[in-house]
Amino acid sequence: RSRRAARVGLCRSACGAPVVAAMPAKDRIVMIKPKPAMVQLLEKQLTAGDPSIRQAGCVSIPSIGAPAEPLTDCIAACYDHQNWFVKRCAAEASSKAVLSKDAAGATIKDVAGSPVA
Repeated sequence: RSRRAARVGLCRSACGAPVVAAMPAKDRIVMIKPKPAMVQLLEKQLTAGDPSIRQAGCVSIPSIGAPAEPLTDCIAACYDHQNWFVKRCAAEASSKAVLSKDAAGATIKDVAGSPVA
């Protein structure tokens, strides 16, 4: 391992992706969950200023096959965004995520249920 890897602490997640663990005082380790690239791109699309880009992001949700947890975290972050059009896009993304393979239950219960209730 390199000197930086030894100092910062590189380890591997369950899926094999590298995870950086910072070692603050008293040897406490903070783990950072890796976010899939498709979810990072989707987040950029859903928060874009251009309505056609936001629409393309919403339409792509059922076909990208993103894991349920990162997808629902992305949509939940859009509900908490400062701009009204991103919040509106989050509502549309929730309806599209219901069509996604694994994220239907989590989206209804965890994401869409709390802001609507």
